[in-house]
Amino acid sequence: VDCLRKWASARRVPLCPLCAAPIHTIVLPDGEEEPVVPSTARADEEEPDLACLDHTYFLSETQRLLSRAEVAQNNIYREAFGAGRKGSNKAEHAVATLGDVISSLLNHRHQLELEFPFGANELLQELYSLDSIVQSVQAGTWERCVQKQVLLEISMFFSGLGPCFRSVGMTGCLDVQVQAMLFILLHLVFILLAPARQDSEIGVLCSD
Repeated sequence: VDCLRKWASARRVPLCPLCAAPIHTIVLPDGEEEPVVPSTARADEEEPDLACLDHTYFLSETQRLLSRAEVAQNNIYREAFGAGRKGSNKAEHAVATLGDVISSLLNHRHQLELEFPFGANELLQELYSLDSIVQSVQAGTWERCVQKQVLLEISMFFSGLGPCFRSVGMTGCLDVQVQAMLFILLHLVFILLAPARQDSEIGVLCSD
């Protein structure tokens, strides 16, 4: 509570460090709500400091996201495959995607329960990413970013290819780069051909 109070009071527009929702009050352990008074700090003084967010905080957030992911997975599975229904490829990929999210969250929960050391910023980013995936699957928008993601991978590949050629005289890392390029291009061809089949959406862990 002290950490969240310090976090919120040091910002002109207090936002939750995980979900970025506005913070208006802080719920104390006894159930009372404490209003948050925004700071008059300048924007350049509002650098994030997450060092005070401990295992207890992240364990609570991980469990919250885990519950959401499990509920979403159960709902999709029941609607698509309940009562003997065959479902669709889209539903199957949605269930599998949420399964991957759940596995990641279970792993994080286990490590937090054992109080392994962690980087607050890195863990916060990953939890936010997993939360975004769950929201995208629930909204039915998670498969729409496949082409965008693949094009981004190709762009990143070619942006790194030039320095590689210059540094090794077009040898050395060429084999690895060529293998990566072939994999990405084949993946792109498969994705672009997929719309020809109505039920052949491919799930990707990303969000709009």
